[in-house]
Amino acid sequence: MWIKRTIEDLWTPETGQPISVLVGPRQSGKSSFLDRSSAPQRRHVTFDDLSTREAARANPRLFLDTLGTELVIDEAQYVPELFPELKLRVDALKRALRDGQSPNTLSVWLTGSNRLLLDRGVAESLTGRASYFLFHPLSLGELATAFGSVDLATILFKGGWPELYTNRLLNPVAYLNDHIQTTLEKDLVQTAGIEKVNEFLRVLRLLAGRIGGLFVASELARDAGVRSGTVSEWMSFVARMMYIVEVPAFTSARLTRLIKASKYFFLDPGIATRLQGWPSPEPLLVSPQVGGHFENLVVSEIIKLRDVHQKSWEVMHWRTKDGEEVDLVISDGRHHVALECKVSAREAARTARPRSLKALGDIPYLAVSFDRAEPAQQDVQTVAIADLSRHLLEILD
Repeated sequence: MWIKRTIEDLWTPETGQPISVLVGPRQSGKSSFLDRSSAPQRRHVTFDDLSTREAARANPRLFLDTLGTELVIDEAQYVPELFPELKLRVDALKRALRDGQSPNTLSVWLTGSNRLLLDRGVAESLTGRASYFLFHPLSLGELATAFGSVDLATILFKGGWPELYTNRLLNPVAYLNDHIQTTLEKDLVQTAGIEKVNEFLRVLRLLAGRIGGLFVASELARDAGVRSGTVSEWMSFVARMMYIVEVPAFTSARLTRLIKASKYFFLDPGIATRLQGWPSPEPLLVSPQVGGHFENLVVSEIIKLRDVHQKSWEVMHWRTKDGEEVDLVISDGRHHVALECKVSAREAARTARPRSLKALGDIPYLAVSFDRAEPAQQDVQTVAIADLSRHLLEILD
């Protein structure tokens, strides 16, 4: 079964550079998407295959010569020797076009699940020669298109990993444990040169346990037994691998009474739930932590929406030193929209607009709940999470 991805209607690599780089976590569906998006003449190779990987390393020029000018290379980060050769070919193509010649076309699609490795090769050889596209696990909208609806327990427990929806025999706990072990415990740890593996995993679990709270590196460092600078460095690594996202505090020279600490959220709700250790979704739904997990879900949906539409939105939070807060403030540089995350429609309907938000003018204020929202107060608009994407695309550029 194929679950239609939003990017299918937006994927236009031909309008960019000769090299298109599709980056996203392992098992998020990148390879399957490109298989469906490519014409029959486009050759496909994967560097997950060791013999193919070794052949490309031994002679990158010959390897590319045998494949033609239209190809897909999966997990390209494993053969960094290929990037200088691709650079030469892109530069030759551009020189020929500049001189009025009609060279052979060149269209290479690369995928990578280890962005730390991939970025090194792209930065060193393909800067100005490649277009980036970010690819995330499934969004709620994509799941709803495929299955009609998805309940909160399912999305919080399974996350957006396609295999957990197309293969019902898979155990979500075992699947996500394996995913975390492969990607975070092995790939990331080895790539980033992290030596204190147990402490690193403890920090991730502590971070998952504090979803929605302010990030204080020194507190996590104290509880994990490492330095605060080490914690901050580890967070940057995990963010580059597209597993967490930093939501900074809204700041303004005119507003001096705002808290400046950031928040961190997980880009897949299933990873956050698994790191917390919940064996099933039912206890989570009645726990005090469900509110933080729902806020995490809203943030992940916004980031997926922003990235698939290639928007430059800033996603921030708002908290004053007097204790007033707004879960999220999103800006496109000209417009702002504020969001409050409430699991139930009844809670959303009772949401009141914070007085401190007047500093931003009469901006839209949305109370987002999981189910169909009830009418709210006059200056608050209730929105079900299923409709959030449409509202944000209408309000923001």
